[in-house]
Amino acid sequence: MTDSPKLALELVEDLMKKVTDDGVLEGLSPTDFATQVVAAPLPAEALPEVEAPSTASIPDDIRAKIAQMRIAEKIKLALMGNSVGRAILIRDPNRLIQQAVLKNPRITLTELEELSRNTNAADHLLRTIGENKQWMAQYKIRLGIVTNPRTPRDVALKWIRYLQMNDIKNLARSKSVSNVVVTVARKIVADTSG
Repeated sequence: MTDSPKLALELVEDLMKKVTDDGVLEGLSPTDFATQVVAAPLPAEALPEVEAPSTASIPDDIRAKIAQMRIAEKIKLALMGNSVGRAILIRDPNRLIQQAVLKNPRITLTELEELSRNTNAADHLLRTIGENKQWMAQYKIRLGIVTNPRTPRDVALKWIRYLQMNDIKNLARSKSVSNVVVTVARKIVADTSG
């Protein structure tokens, strides 16, 4: 397992060296450079596919290698990496990297469900999930978004009407979500019962 992350790191380092040696960096903005790096294909075997890892089960050597990557390398890994890379990079402090994880075509509904319930998730990630109708068609993700105290109020209020009545009643009694969400939940309960 340690050979695969090493292979991925070597591939990215070779790409960076080639780009630097060819003088391609001259006159490029950081965004253009990141776009060029992301456009290069990353082999599927570069990182092993693992079923929804918990962050506690990820080896420290993989965390250390990803921590040493440049931003462009992290964005590329976020867009094309496996669940191990996504689990690490979704917690990266850089918003671009976090958003790139959500653009990864291999992200699973299980990962999105866990992220929607994560009270440490960044609000911009919760907003992105809440604006994706395909993801929000999954009830567990919808429930996670509405009940997460970090979710922006407008996103939570948009989806509260699409919850089951038992969950809305629980929201009406909740002390962990914003007062606005609780008030709307109480109004929905009052309207349906009276």
